[in-house]
Amino acid sequence: MSLSSQQNQAKTPNDKIETRSDILPVHIANYFLWRAKKEGVKDITPLKLVKLVYFTYAWYYAVYNQKLFAEKIEAWQYGPVVPSIYHEFKSFGNNTIDRYAINYDPKEGITKPIIAKEDYEIINTVIAVWKSYRNKDGWSLSKITHEGNNSPWKSAYIQGENNEIDLNLMLKRANEAISKYRDVIAQ
Repeated sequence: MSLSSQQNQAKTPNDKIETRSDILPVHIANYFLWRAKKEGVKDITPLKLVKLVYFTYAWYYAVYNQKLFAEKIEAWQYGPVVPSIYHEFKSFGNNTIDRYAINYDPKEGITKPIIAKEDYEIINTVIAVWKSYRNKDGWSLSKITHEGNNSPWKSAYIQGENNEIDLNLMLKRANEAISKYRDVIAQ
């Protein structure tokens, strides 16, 4: 079934929604970094990566009515932010990211979190987001998150507070984006 044909219309309080427990934001970030390297896309900056992970989270929720990961999405000055992704890659500033995120587990050592190739729901969502936004830079993606009166970011942002973005507003915006990019997603 295609991503664009499964859009979720439900309104549920943020704390009542099922959350994937097997996925961390770094799984999604590493997929985008891998895909960019594979396709020769060289403008994956921290700003762009954070927005791509945000869009994936929102689109996944819109399609599957489930949080992709447990970490909260916060409204920061330049748009929605997944704090762990920001902190993992902030040392790159406005430069291209040239490494993957890693995790350390005392039993397993250093690992590079990746999405399982059998996890079709996540892979399809990430591919749809990638196809829709890969040619935009981080500042353009930030601008998209600020547009319109129904911007989830705009509703949550108060300078210096890093408030959580409401899932119901994310849902509405994600459904609009999925509809807008339907033809791109289908390719």
